[in-house]
Amino acid sequence: MDLNNTSLHFDSSTDEVLLYEEDSNFALADDRYVDEHFTGEYVESEFHERNTILVDGGENFGVSSIAFDSFEELLWMGNQGGHVTSYYGPDLQKYTSFQVHATEEIRCIYSTEGGILCLSPSVLRYQMRRGLPIFTHSSENMVQMQCLIQRKHAPDSILIGGHTSEIIEFNLAEGREIQTIKVGKGGCAIMREQGRFLCCGEPSGSVRLRDPRTLKVEHELETHNGSLSDFDVHGNLLVSCGFSNRQGSLAVDNLLLVYDLRMLRSVAPISVLLDPLLLRFMPSFSSRLAIASPTGTLQFVETVTLSEPDMTVYQVNFGAGSILTSLDVSSSSQAVGMGDTGGSLHLMASSHNPIYNAFSRQTEFPDPIEPYSSIDINDTLAIYSSIPLPVTSGPLLSDWPEEFIKVAYRRTPPIDPEILRTMKMQGTVGYAPNPNTKRRNQVAESYLDDKNGLSGGYNRRDGNRDEGGFLAIPKRYRKPDMKYSKIGALDECDLDQFNKTAFSGLEATLPNSYCNAMIQILYFTDYLREVIFAHSCADEFCVCCELNFLFHMLKSGSPCHSGNLLRALRSAKEASALRLILSDASAQEANFLLLIQVISCI
Repeated sequence: MDLNNTSLHFDSSTDEVLLYEEDSNFALADDRYVDEHFTGEYVESEFHERNTILVDGGENFGVSSIAFDSFEELLWMGNQGGHVTSYYGPDLQKYTSFQVHATEEIRCIYSTEGGILCLSPSVLRYQMRRGLPIFTHSSENMVQMQCLIQRKHAPDSILIGGHTSEIIEFNLAEGREIQTIKVGKGGCAIMREQGRFLCCGEPSGSVRLRDPRTLKVEHELETHNGSLSDFDVHGNLLVSCGFSNRQGSLAVDNLLLVYDLRMLRSVAPISVLLDPLLLRFMPSFSSRLAIASPTGTLQFVETVTLSEPDMTVYQVNFGAGSILTSLDVSSSSQAVGMGDTGGSLHLMASSHNPIYNAFSRQTEFPDPIEPYSSIDINDTLAIYSSIPLPVTSGPLLSDWPEEFIKVAYRRTPPIDPEILRTMKMQGTVGYAPNPNTKRRNQVAESYLDDKNGLSGGYNRRDGNRDEGGFLAIPKRYRKPDMKYSKIGALDECDLDQFNKTAFSGLEATLPNSYCNAMIQILYFTDYLREVIFAHSCADEFCVCCELNFLFHMLKSGSPCHSGNLLRALRSAKEASALRLILSDASAQEANFLLLIQVISCI
């Protein structure tokens, strides 16, 4: 066969696929698009890297512990410098931040309904989510602590374990240690609670199953012969990862050991595509695990055998030289958090807006700061008190000297000698008749020494004492004595000496003068005053016209009376029906409080 002039083809059902062609003059007879039926359809990955941030202090310290809040949409982070920060929502918005220890790293974070428990090697801090500390505990038993867990049958009690021979039982309500439980030289580095057992993992590789009430050892599982890296419990399964001792050195086990806690024996191990360092069960799934390697590789596996196992591997964007230090999964299984030694916090999510819990509480945020409107520096009528002064710890220019701000208590006024003279003692209580030297509904002057010729705080020029020994009303506040003629007009009395302001007053000589206060209110209502000024009609008894005339008189600033207005108001049917018009005879028996309320309504 001449291969120079011949093309090789093979029949693939209905389409012809060109295998080899060397002739440059060759042209396809039918240049149609050919579907590649032999390739599978591309499936979008289940999880994606939703957010990555540099945590507080991340430029100096790496992340040592993370935990999703079980009650609110918060992700908590503790670093190697003893600092704890919380982040809200999938955008990792900074919520609170506080220091737990000056030098020690944060090894465990646990969320309770009342707050957050933060554990360092020697200190336990109970903190409110808003950042306020509740208490800080340390003792001789708190040495190289590593983990803690809340007991299900006693919510106020927690267990604290570490690289020591004892587990500490601590009461949150009382803030004290209740007891210590011996666990041996291996200590307890990891604690997980299941319905039947409290699982305590030792660094040597064994997991002891204890009774959750008595804390006695019921069974022991030998997992890895080198060292235990991590384990988790869900339902009746316990899955662990760790290191094996091979030829005198530790090597990572690529198999996850699985134990059935009902039969207390191991089942078929799980093979993974990475070197497992940390693992967590997905709470919303019955048999799914999230496994992470030291380099940030993430894989999800099933504990049951599937016909088509998921072999998807996710690579988180770790920095150069960064190593995974912490891993946690939210209770909804929609978010996975990872922290590394480079000070970065990574959030993997199954959707763009994942939720951490199925029924989270509302997170309490500070009240937003209200913006203040700008004030023109040339505005002479600006109200500067509308903008409060900032809180400052330094002295202010308006501060008074210390000699003027001493606390001075009010002296007890002396008892009337007449009361002491007529008083009769009944045991420790004295009784005396009222000498009637004080007027009703009046407060007596305060008792002060006559050092500067003053008594009671008033100047003698402004008032005189009456016969009862009380100081008269100061002249400024006395009712002026004005002389009226028989027809009710002022008899050559200069009212300007009583009114020092630019505002005009209404005379109160008529029986219907109770309306004067309402007339003043109507006059100082800008919109209504402009409407009245623009009114003009030919009616003889028009209330608006009379208000117009009266407002013009008030505008001049001279004293005036509202007689014409009341005459026009007397002709109104509504005023007569409501009995608002008073005569000289009925003015003394009228209920002015009720009349003022009625005229305000109309």
